[in-house]
Amino acid sequence: MTRRKQSPEFIEKRIAPIRGRKQSSEHVRKRIESSMKTKGVNTHCQKGHEFTPENTVRDYRDNSRSCRKCRNAGIAIWRKKTDRHFISRLRIQFGITPDQYYAMLEKQNGVCAICGFPPNARMKLAIDHCHVTNTLRGLLHNGCNSALGLLGDTSERVMQAVRYLRESEGPGQRMTFADFAEAVG
Repeated sequence: MTRRKQSPEFIEKRIAPIRGRKQSSEHVRKRIESSMKTKGVNTHCQKGHEFTPENTVRDYRDNSRSCRKCRNAGIAIWRKKTDRHFISRLRIQFGITPDQYYAMLEKQNGVCAICGFPPNARMKLAIDHCHVTNTLRGLLHNGCNSALGLLGDTSERVMQAVRYLRESEGPGQRMTFADFAEAVG
């Protein structure tokens, strides 16, 4: 038995969701509503929440759907687990307790020791430590901590970077993009 050749339009229609294309919210709403009208489709999730367009999250990779309320509850559970992971990492990697971490945070007035900005709601400040002596120095944003690492964790390189920035910001020293393009070529 030979297999019937599929048209390119049919194939494109079948693989479009797999490619992860962004689809308009109106298109998504219509697909959800049409799938709910199909015979044999559940109208409620396992916990009894109704599948409505506002309460339905569709995963087009495997054409499944889930209840938004149940998904959000799962995310809350995952966040608690990541807090447990954070606590165990404090103990194992740095040898401190959460109370000691929060005492350091309070000592820094709840802000990054370098830039002085508070952490955002989802990210905690990273623990900066000396890689040679393994002593803790303070709490930093991930970006500030990475910047120190990229500068080799040495005050000399940080001061060189500060000097470089100050020299390039002097009065009349600022180069415009047009001047730079002209100088380069």
